[in-house]
Amino acid sequence: MNVESARRFGKLINELSELNGKLYPLESTFQDSPEKMLSQKVYMLGFFVDNKPVGIGAIKPCGEYFEIKRMYVQPDFQGKGISVQILSKLEEHARKNNISLCKLETGIKQLPAINFYKKIHNKI
Repeated sequence: MNVESARRFGKLINELSELNGKLYPLESTFQDSPEKMLSQKVYMLGFFVDNKPVGIGAIKPCGEYFEIKRMYVQPDFQGKGISVQILSKLEEHARKNNISLCKLETGIKQLPAINFYKKIHNKI
């Protein structure tokens, strides 16, 4: 992640943080700030419609594996395959860095996310 990514994706990061803040107490959301993500060599990408970011995802190096972070697609664009494309690109980035294991965490109240991850090839 670079400063330009943090600036371009800031609105989506804030939307995701607000959503998680409504579901869980702040101390249990474990959401790194864009500044912290910059210092952790996080790779972040976005999905654009009409030159506007509508989806984001990130992957953070954690030694022998990468952690999937900040997966989010704006509600009006959900169900259109955007998350699948983002996740595929994040996994491709891991493979290019010789990492074969990616992990992610999602909350028990995020049923759409849990169902998405079950539908694709991830283990829950």
